[in-house]
Amino acid sequence: MRTVIFGIDGLTFHIIHPLIERGVLPNFQRVRANGCEAVLESKYPPLTPPAWTSLSTGLKPASHGVYDFWTYNYDEEQEHSAGRTAHVLTRRRGGKALWNILSEYGKKVLVINVPTTYPPEAVNGIMVSGYTAPGVDGDFTHPASFKDELRRIAPHYQIDLEVRFRERLNTAGKVGPMTDAVLSMTEQRIKLIMYLLKEKPWDFTYFAFIGLDRLQHPFWEEVSSFHPRTNEYFSLLDSALGQIVDLLEPEDSLFIVSDHGFCGHSSYFDINEYLYSKGLLFFKDASIERKRRKVNRAIQFRRLALRVGLRPVGRKVKRALKTAGLWPATHFAPDGLERPIFDTIDWEKTLAYVPSFSGFPGAFADIFLRPEITEQQIADLCDDLKRQVNPKNGKPLIDAIYTNEVYGTGPYTLPEPLLRSRSWLVKRSERAASRTSGAWFLGTKQNAG
Repeated sequence: MRTVIFGIDGLTFHIIHPLIERGVLPNFQRVRANGCEAVLESKYPPLTPPAWTSLSTGLKPASHGVYDFWTYNYDEEQEHSAGRTAHVLTRRRGGKALWNILSEYGKKVLVINVPTTYPPEAVNGIMVSGYTAPGVDGDFTHPASFKDELRRIAPHYQIDLEVRFRERLNTAGKVGPMTDAVLSMTEQRIKLIMYLLKEKPWDFTYFAFIGLDRLQHPFWEEVSSFHPRTNEYFSLLDSALGQIVDLLEPEDSLFIVSDHGFCGHSSYFDINEYLYSKGLLFFKDASIERKRRKVNRAIQFRRLALRVGLRPVGRKVKRALKTAGLWPATHFAPDGLERPIFDTIDWEKTLAYVPSFSGFPGAFADIFLRPEITEQQIADLCDDLKRQVNPKNGKPLIDAIYTNEVYGTGPYTLPEPLLRSRSWLVKRSERAASRTSGAWFLGTKQNAG
């Protein structure tokens, strides 16, 4: 018996089901009709690196060491967080993944583009590193010699879209060019996967497609309204699924999985602005304060456009503000992740701060707490967060507040106290719930017919 894990980043039934009903996804329909499906909650945190790593290992972050796109280093000789630096996390820090266990038992494995797998591991088979790897110029395959073979089969193979190119497409706001880019990237990925499945020995294959996440973040409105161009991407995934199902034998198994779902949003809650207003977060000098106020005015202007029902106008305003330099500056790491900023924070006074913006699209924030904060201050902060309401409808803004226990226990337990707050958008809005729920299928060749 062989197994295929077909991974799609950001897949949601809110899109898949209607497209199946419209006849756009016949192969997803085939698996759905003859297998089974379920909505499973993506546990904490519902982000690409830790979610895929938990799926691959069966462990919580405290055991595998992946909490975010970022890992933080500390200089213990400097007080507080002054010596903290952030680095992109490219692989898990602990635990065995499925491919490690199977390799130990002599099974042949193929692992293609699974996030947070760089540098590639020595497996009994082939591994091609996935998202958060620095690119295709270095050694991103195991064995290293397979890189030459990969380039012959898929000469334009990309781990991900190039950062500046992707940002230009996002800012331009035209769905066609971005769709073309993710289609091209995915076609190369499919070409490689089908080659490996047909030409290499394997017992276990695990691959992931990142293109849907790239498409949905800037163009969710088009995706959720079933724009013909974005539907092309789903059709391409469906075609790949059909090719793979046709290769499987009756005793083989197929899993279609996602790290998290997806949703739109119409409200923002600036958690660091909130902490600043509560006297828990401080900046170093007056120039930072002036910049903060300038940025806040720009954000408020866009929010006004959204509030009066002019969301498309709001998007255009944001792009115009970016072009004019009035939108918050984005500090990107080389792979396109928005870099946490530490050097503007007054660590002598600050007691609470959200360093990573990774959770904002998922409507949650990790609040890092300075050890000097008192239990009473933490309790007051939690109580006040629970009192916050959405001004549009009066519903509670915060759905739940957790501490470090949600990450489990293990060798990579966080070294400092942390509060995780979740916006009401996560549970109380039906559409938003899809952001933390993945679409999961299970089928077999025998059942898929």
